[in-house]
Amino acid sequence: MIFWTDYGLIVRVQNMDERKYIVDILSKQNGKWRGVYRGKWTPMLGTYVYAEWKARLPEHIGSWKIETTHASVGISLWNNSLHLMTLLTICELCKMIPERQQCDLYDLFVNCLSNIEKNAIKVWIEWENAIRKTFMHQESKNLQEIMKDIYFGKCEFRPQLIQMIYKKNLYRNS
Repeated sequence: MIFWTDYGLIVRVQNMDERKYIVDILSKQNGKWRGVYRGKWTPMLGTYVYAEWKARLPEHIGSWKIETTHASVGISLWNNSLHLMTLLTICELCKMIPERQQCDLYDLFVNCLSNIEKNAIKVWIEWENAIRKTFMHQESKNLQEIMKDIYFGKCEFRPQLIQMIYKKNLYRNS
């Protein structure tokens, strides 16, 4: 049995069925990991958690035991569409982070979440640049592929966020 425990943030939730979810957590020490969560509590993006991941074999998806440490950032953002879209976009950009590899993005992600309400556009740009810089030097993906994924593929909320920024002329205020 393989397991670890760490503090982290929920960056992706995929509903499997009633009370069963596939959850991605960006953890402080272990990077981004995916696992199955079964429970009464519905996981939400941006929730600070203390998580235990365990699996019988290392290549298995594993399962989560999750305790909430702080309320979800997403709850406070429901009233502002720009802030909510920024949260969705930066969480979606976490798809770019390779699974099960240590990365130094946790503290920056926490900082981004705490500053969304102050300046959502700046937060989004800082996070996107951090993703780009972090994976630019990886052998498995070159910068061109990463840029293609960000701009044309893996982030479906990004175009909506850009459209919202331009429609409301928010780029002039940031």
